[in-house]
Amino acid sequence: ADMNVLDSTGTMQAKINDLVPTSQPYGFPPYDYVGSESVVSVDTNVVDWVLVELSNPLNNDAVFAQQAAFVLTDGSIVSTTGGPIVFVAPQVTWDVSIRHRNHLATVTDAPIDFSGGAGSFNFIDGWTGTPLGMKALGADKYAMTPGDANKDQSVTYAGLGNDRTAILSFLGGIGNTVN
Repeated sequence: ADMNVLDSTGTMQAKINDLVPTSQPYGFPPYDYVGSESVVSVDTNVVDWVLVELSNPLNNDAVFAQQAAFVLTDGSIVSTTGGPIVFVAPQVTWDVSIRHRNHLATVTDAPIDFSGGAGSFNFIDGWTGTPLGMKALGADKYAMTPGDANKDQSVTYAGLGNDRTAILSFLGGIGNTVN
């Protein structure tokens, strides 16, 4: 199905915007996020929710802070108020990860310096190395790799741990299709 893809201007389409939940969808495994982010209604320029994480640059499994946020059609990630994401965290360097419920996660290729109280990273074109979990769109632009339906951090069609089975199960079986 052609759901959220780039249009001719290079922005994501939000064709399924009416299906984006009003509350953050990460309160279950493998995320187990306990945040309470929600909105009364979802703006039309919202593509979906993402989970933003700050972690120790020496150990990405050591997550210090998390926040659910929106990804917009231009690729920017904002808080539920539409402004910047704000973390209460020590002013040091952090790896910043972006997780999505049906894409491979991605993490900055170098720690981001928050020592001045704020830090930022452009996940679309701010890479100095090969982006992890990202798909090249051309002209040094990247997007998260889609298809991780079973949330095991790989995209596999056949064999053990494949995503095809999870997708077909969600659709109700092998005979189902989506237009």
